[in-house]
Amino acid sequence: MGDAPSFQKGLKMFLSNEAISQLYADTETKFSNDTVWITELQNAFLRYNELFAPQKRPRILTHISGLNQSIVTIDTTLLSVSLDCYLGENYPLYEQRYYNYERNLHESDRIPIDVVEVWLRTLYPYQSQRNALLDRMIYEGKILYCLSRIFPRINEYVLLGYSDKQAQWCKENEAEIWKQLIGKKHLFNTESMLINKYIEPAPFVSVLHQDAPGRLGRWIGLQIIKAYANEKKKEAIEIIETTDNGGEILSASKYNG
Repeated sequence: MGDAPSFQKGLKMFLSNEAISQLYADTETKFSNDTVWITELQNAFLRYNELFAPQKRPRILTHISGLNQSIVTIDTTLLSVSLDCYLGENYPLYEQRYYNYERNLHESDRIPIDVVEVWLRTLYPYQSQRNALLDRMIYEGKILYCLSRIFPRINEYVLLGYSDKQAQWCKENEAEIWKQLIGKKHLFNTESMLINKYIEPAPFVSVLHQDAPGRLGRWIGLQIIKAYANEKKKEAIEIIETTDNGGEILSASKYNG
């Protein structure tokens, strides 16, 4: 990590910070007995090997980050989990760090899901020269589809962090969502700000509807990919290796909301 004086000074400040010390102590207490996620993660990688054929797996470590990035990777060799980011949605410090709609994603049972998702993204990065909303939706749908196969007992709404109310809204309004996406000419829009509003965590999708849950673009992408997998009889490994060309996948899927 380097021997620069500035790094050494920064490391000393981090290790002596009272908030970091408290996080470390609370994390030690929380995870001294909370080990269910370890078994779930081991099972997930066994399932991963069944679906994708034996591949190199990362060495997995844990660390305290000071509520920074939840999962970090180094190439395809090492992956480390910030355990202080998974102390439960009611952990006091989270009120200062995360929005209300994000806190449910910081329970320890999310660790296996997040680890495998980051690993899939590392091995199969997003590749689209056009980078339209539809292309990004397709990529996100592929990731979610593979996660649903690796975690067969977890439904797609839990993978997305949706509440029962949000899940019900999606089910009841799928046709209208698709109609709006087409009517607003958003599918082939390449503006990053608009794409983020459909893909990134948010209380709702402001360009669509105040009841539309954040990351709705990911959910629609999953519906397209499910239709594509069913239409083409594709396995998970074939899905993840499929092109990110949204138009091509959409046409082949015959999805219409």
